[in-house]
Amino acid sequence: MVSTNAASNGTEKSTVQSKYPVLETTNFGTASSKGSPEARRRESSGSERDLPSVDDSKKIATAEVIPAVHVSGSHYEIGHGIGERFAGMIKSRFEKDEKLNEILLPYAATDAGRTVVDELSTENKKCYPRYWEELQGLADGSGIAFQQVLLMNIWKELFLLLPPPDAQAVAEEPDHCSDVLICNENLAVVGHNEDAAASVRGHTYLVYATLPDGASYTAFTYSGELCCPAFGFNSHGMAFSLNAVNPTGVKPGGVARNFVSRDLLEARSLEDAVQRVTRVPIAVGHNYNIMDFNQRRIVTVETASDGRSSVLEIGPHPYFHSNHYLRLPLPQRTPPTTVRRLERAAVLRPPASISDVLSILGDAADAEFPIYMTGPLLVTLCSALFDLDSRTVTILGGNPTLQHVLLKERI
Repeated sequence: MVSTNAASNGTEKSTVQSKYPVLETTNFGTASSKGSPEARRRESSGSERDLPSVDDSKKIATAEVIPAVHVSGSHYEIGHGIGERFAGMIKSRFEKDEKLNEILLPYAATDAGRTVVDELSTENKKCYPRYWEELQGLADGSGIAFQQVLLMNIWKELFLLLPPPDAQAVAEEPDHCSDVLICNENLAVVGHNEDAAASVRGHTYLVYATLPDGASYTAFTYSGELCCPAFGFNSHGMAFSLNAVNPTGVKPGGVARNFVSRDLLEARSLEDAVQRVTRVPIAVGHNYNIMDFNQRRIVTVETASDGRSSVLEIGPHPYFHSNHYLRLPLPQRTPPTTVRRLERAAVLRPPASISDVLSILGDAADAEFPIYMTGPLLVTLCSALFDLDSRTVTILGGNPTLQHVLLKERI
C-alpha cells in the first residue's frame, strides 16, 4: 500500500492501494565514502549548499530558448505540421548525423538490413497505424525521404542488430540520461537529465499537440523523430521520462521504443500507461519513469523483449536510474558512463528536497563520467523537474543547480 497523507502544500491526499511492488530501500548513499581516495574525492566534491526553490521570476520566454510548434488535426496532419515547421532543423540534423549516414543507410541497403527494416516496419505499422501516419506526415512535411525518417526512429533497434564491424563501434558508444525519483509525504518529484550526443544540441524542440479526440500533450522531441524520445506530459495528468538500456542477444522484429513512447503520450492513467509499455511485443526495451499527477504516484518500469518487464512503485525511499537494467536479470551492455553515474549516486546522501534533487542532477564530481554532462561526446541538453504537488513541469538549461528556468508548465 502506498500511504500518502498531507503534502507540504497543505493539500490532502488519499491512501492508494498499489498493485505494484513498492521500493523498500534507496540506492543513494549505499556505498561507503571511506574506501578509495577516488571515492572520498567524489563525495567531498558534492554540493551541500541549499538552493532556492524554482522561481517563476527566472522564467525566460519559451520562443527565445526552446523552439516550439502548436499542431492539431489528424495524425498525418500533426506529423506534417511538425515536419513543415522544423524542416530546416530536421535536414540539418540528418545531414550531420554520422550514425545515419555512415552506419544505418549503408546497412539498410544490404539484403540483411532490408530484411530487418522490413520486419520492424511491418510490426510497427500493424501495432501503431496512427503513429505510422504521423511518421509519413513528418517525412512529407520536412521534405526528407521516408526511409531516412524511419531509420532515425528505429536506430536503437537496428544498432543492437548490426553485424561486425559496426556492432563493435556501437558496443563502445556511451549512453545517457539520469533520473532521481522520490514520493513521500513531503515530496513527490522526478528529476531528469536529458543527455545526448553533442551533435544533437540545437536540434530539439517542443511540440504542443491537440489530438483528434480533443486530448493534448506536450513533448520535448529530437528533430525528425516521433514525439517523444525524451520526456513529455498530457492533459490527462500523466507524464514520463525515459532512460535507454542496452540488452544483448536482441532478435529481429518487434515494436520500436519511439513508437511505444509516442503511445505513452496518450495514457489516461497510471495503470493504462503501464499496460501501454508492457503489453506490446517490444523489440529492445527501455526504462520508463511514469507519473500520475492525479493520483500522486510514480512508477519506474523496465521492459525487454519476449514480454519481460519489471514495475516498481516509488515510495518514500529515493531512487536513481541511469542506463542499465537494475531489476531485470538479463544480459546487457553496461558502458562505463552509466555504471559510474550509479556509483556516484551510491555515495551521495539521499535527497530530501527539490534542491537536493537538482544538486544530484548537477553533480560533476566524477570528471570523466559525470551525472551532469558537458562534453565533448555527451552533453546534458536540459533538465526537467516534475513536481507532482505543485503540478508543474520545469525545464532548466545549464547546470540545474543554477535553476536557469527555460519553461514552467502546469499540468
